[in-house]
Amino acid sequence: MTGPIKIRFKKLLSVLFSLLIALLIFELFFTLLYYILDDGRYVPAAVKIEQSSPKGYRISRAQTCFGKRSLSPHPWLGYSRLTKPFCDSYEVGGSHTGEVFPFTKDPDKFTILFTGASVPKQLLDTIKPSIRKQLSENYHYQGKEIVVLGGAVEGWKQPQQTIMLLLSLGVIDAVFTVEGFNELVFTQNKDFHYHYQVPYYHLYRKANTSILTNGQRNLIWITESLYDSVEKGHVLKHSKIVYFILNTLRRSTREALANSTENPMFQQTMGPFVLPDHWTLEQRRAHFMENYLQSVKTMHTIANANNLKFAYFLQPAPVIGKTLTESEQNKLRDTSYKDDYLAMEQQLLALQAEGLEVYSLTHVFENFSGEAYKDSIHIHPESGAAEVLNNAIIETLVERWGLEPVSSTARTINNPENSE
Repeated sequence: MTGPIKIRFKKLLSVLFSLLIALLIFELFFTLLYYILDDGRYVPAAVKIEQSSPKGYRISRAQTCFGKRSLSPHPWLGYSRLTKPFCDSYEVGGSHTGEVFPFTKDPDKFTILFTGASVPKQLLDTIKPSIRKQLSENYHYQGKEIVVLGGAVEGWKQPQQTIMLLLSLGVIDAVFTVEGFNELVFTQNKDFHYHYQVPYYHLYRKANTSILTNGQRNLIWITESLYDSVEKGHVLKHSKIVYFILNTLRRSTREALANSTENPMFQQTMGPFVLPDHWTLEQRRAHFMENYLQSVKTMHTIANANNLKFAYFLQPAPVIGKTLTESEQNKLRDTSYKDDYLAMEQQLLALQAEGLEVYSLTHVFENFSGEAYKDSIHIHPESGAAEVLNNAIIETLVERWGLEPVSSTARTINNPENSE
């Protein structure tokens, strides 16, 4: 190596070393900063990135090919999920939630609609064994095979579940819903000034992009793409600097979405549902509770009028009924809704006196010492918590609906791969 080249090489190494030291100093600074902001708790950057990530909520793109994580506009539900990744074609079938529904009822099967939001979606599809599989393989109803249709989409809240029931009336024999968290948290948020009937507007805007400007759409897409890239990496997702950049971009995106209220299309779509400016938070809460109870009663009435079995379950929440692990405490960002959740539980259970099949799952993890929650509400996929939750739901359905266990012989015949 000649003299000038050697000098330039040393300078380059010196610059790279200086940059590395600077990055380490900044990383240490942000680590200490978030340690202070998190009340003296060390929360790994990967956890914070996962918590702040848009997760499965992806903006609809004006292209012929859509990914399986895309949201789609829906004429009655506000937004739904695509059936599957597709290009220039659509799978035939009554799809509202990412799976294909039949057009007619099968008289030889007992078909159940399981509706709700992201936690039911987990129990249906992403956590094994799924409640769908547990019911279909282990139980029958009056000799009929049980089929479970997934009527759940992330971010849904009432009355989307009631609408889903209406759309499914011709193909089902029973319906149960697991919900409550989204209804309370989304609607009682101090920044939520819309009628109870409005879908979760953050996702509604992503699915119905005509109410956004081009700049807002592009900013959302950039943010989601960066999150996807970082979460797939093995090094960047452990950096507090990267989390700071992503979180800053996410906040900017939310501010840009907040400004979508100024868009003429947004005003035309959402304007009729804006609550009076002079309403206090307490008035909005009372409005929510009155309408929520009415939604549960409406589902019950619809089911009864169509000779369907019905059950409502208030979903578990980490602020109630469980001694949280240290990891769960680190992931829990908000506990302020505990009293409101307990009050809602009390009012919902009071509906039992009116003959409604209403049950609470808030204490289902009372004796579960493991990590039941992977974040502020969703079930941990590998701790066994989902099986505990599934069993609690199934036990109630067996008792109240008369589901019967399948004999071990019949189970082996129907599923020879599961036999020993």
